[in-house]
Amino acid sequence: MTTPDSLFPYPEVPESLPTTRKPTLHDIRPLRKCINANAMAVTSTRGGAAHGHLALVMEDAEYATISAIPWINPVHPGLAPVIPPGATGPQITEINRQYKADLDEFLLFKATEAALRKCLIQAIPATYIDILADELLEYANVSPSAILHHLTTTYGQVTIDDMAANMQELKRQWHPDQPLEDLWKQIRRCQAFAAGHDNISEQTAIREAVINLEKSGVFHDALKDWRRRPDAEQTMANLQAEFQSRRQRTPPIHDEPGCRVCQCCHNRCSPSPTTPCCRQGK
Repeated sequence: MTTPDSLFPYPEVPESLPTTRKPTLHDIRPLRKCINANAMAVTSTRGGAAHGHLALVMEDAEYATISAIPWINPVHPGLAPVIPPGATGPQITEINRQYKADLDEFLLFKATEAALRKCLIQAIPATYIDILADELLEYANVSPSAILHHLTTTYGQVTIDDMAANMQELKRQWHPDQPLEDLWKQIRRCQAFAAGHDNISEQTAIREAVINLEKSGVFHDALKDWRRRPDAEQTMANLQAEFQSRRQRTPPIHDEPGCRVCQCCHNRCSPSPTTPCCRQGK
C-alpha cells in the first residue's frame, strides 16, 4: 500500500531554522515551501480537488485565498456499514462500497496528517515548538497547521529592519557568470517576502531588475531596445523573455585580470591602460 510520505517530494525536509538565534520569516519560508509541496502531493477531492491535502498545513482563512471551495475534514464512517432492513443485494453492495471509500479517505487523511507532522518535528529544533507538546502524548494531537501557525506568529513577524534587508536583497548585484534565472528568482523571493507588509510592485521590481542588468555591463543594446518599448509592453514577463533570449545568444563572460566595464559602450572588455575605451583609437 502506498503511504503518504512515499509521495512527498521532500520526505526529509531540510533544517532551515537556525539553532544559535531566533528564526525569522526568511528562515520559515523555505520550510513552509517544502511542507506545502508535500501536502499537495497527496491527492484529495476535497477543498476544490486541486491542491491535495494543502489545507492540513494552512489556517482556514489562508486556504480560502487559494480555493473558493472550503476544505472539510473527512470523518470516520463508523465501525461497520449500516445496512437498513430490507435492503436489496445491489443496495447492500453500494452501501459497502461507499463505506470502504469513506474509510479509505479518512485513513489517508490521518496518515497524511501524521506524515506532515513528523516532517515538521524532524525539521524544527525542539526549542521552538516544545510549548505545543503534551507531557504524555507529545505532538500527537497537534495539527501541522497549528505548528506552522505557532512558528509564524511567534517568530515570523516582519520588522522594519527585515524589510530594509529585503530591499537590499532585491538590489543584490547579479553577475554575468550566473544564470539569469538567479536574478528572476531573487526578485520573486523578495516580492513574496514583502507581500502583505510593504508590497514590492511589479513596476518597482522591473525598475530594480533593469538597474541590476545595466550595472552588469553586458546588455547595453538590449537595454536600449527595452527602453524604446511602449510602457504597456514593459512587463516583468516581457522583460524576462527579452533578456533570456538575448542571454542565449551571449555566452557567460568570465572576468580576466584587468577586465573592466567600458565607459563608452558599457560592455565588458579588457582595454589597455592607455586605452580606457574600446572605441578609442579606432
